[in-house]
Amino acid sequence: MKASLLLNPFLSYYRSRKISFYSYLGIVLMICVSKIIIVWSGASHPLATNSALHWSNILIILGIGFLLMVFAPYGGIERSPDAYKKINGYLYVPMLLGIAFGMYEIVMSLILKYPNFHVPFPLSVPVYLSGGTLYEIKYHLIPITAASILLVRIFNQRYATLIFWILALALSVYEPYKQVSSMIDWKIISGTFWIAETAVGIFIANIIPFYFLKKHGFVSMLVMRLTTYVIWHIIWPPLYF
Repeated sequence: MKASLLLNPFLSYYRSRKISFYSYLGIVLMICVSKIIIVWSGASHPLATNSALHWSNILIILGIGFLLMVFAPYGGIERSPDAYKKINGYLYVPMLLGIAFGMYEIVMSLILKYPNFHVPFPLSVPVYLSGGTLYEIKYHLIPITAASILLVRIFNQRYATLIFWILALALSVYEPYKQVSSMIDWKIISGTFWIAETAVGIFIANIIPFYFLKKHGFVSMLVMRLTTYVIWHIIWPPLYF
């Protein structure tokens, strides 16, 4: 009886959200293949040897991410089984926005004359696809889903949307702070205007995917980041540098 109750959320998730379930399995496969390619290449680039890409960290992040996807509806996230029926909403729109933000990054790099800090092609393909996915799970999916489930239980389901967006705003500040601080230290950007503009741009690129997470689920959220990475980190560098 206890085992049945424990399995119910997983069975319910699989039956009502098969697209999400199989998409996550595809994500797991993509990351594992990417990791094998990175190891086989013997790459020494800091992003390729990042601790997040160690096997133990990969398995932990993917495992926790899957569990929280299953229980996300209890936190008011991806509550509707119909979330995947409108492909324009969950796939095409985040993809177009990802392209737009990728182009924005290119324009900013030309204006501010960014150095070439990208992982060389073709290793950039497995590094950025796997790294971007793990980043989205570790720093966005896991914290917002875990905190939403907890806070909705403490307060009330009717506050789920408010709780979600407060958490989304807080989490969206992390990447701008981290990236802008590094860019200042490396003397890539300077001046109040460019620092503020860069921070706001990165913040917007972080907050928008949370809308897709809440409305359509994690796959939709991930599509926007990976599309941005494909344009900015994978296609652009070998064409320009």
